[in-house]
Amino acid sequence: MGIAHENLELIFQKFYRGFDPTLHSTGTYKFMGAGPGLGLTIARGVIEGHGGRVWAESPGHSMTDFPGATFYIQLPVHPPETAQRVVMASEESPTRPRR
Repeated sequence: MGIAHENLELIFQKFYRGFDPTLHSTGTYKFMGAGPGLGLTIARGVIEGHGGRVWAESPGHSMTDFPGATFYIQLPVHPPETAQRVVMASEESPTRPRR
């Protein structure tokens, strides 16, 4: 159904929902899902933590034409030194098999 232009950045905010969540359980709107509004926020945090970026593009929102939306993820081949690392991997890491 697409995303309205004014919501393209808002969808990445914590707990943001583009539609009335009470409509999600009806037969008409069931296909839209009813998550808590954290998925895109978490995804953006992980992607930016690796030195990348994520964004969405959509021609707009329409419940009759369903134009859709496209999400893009861009990650560097070599993360910059300033990238936020949650866990530093080492040769003796318990999750990494020894050679």
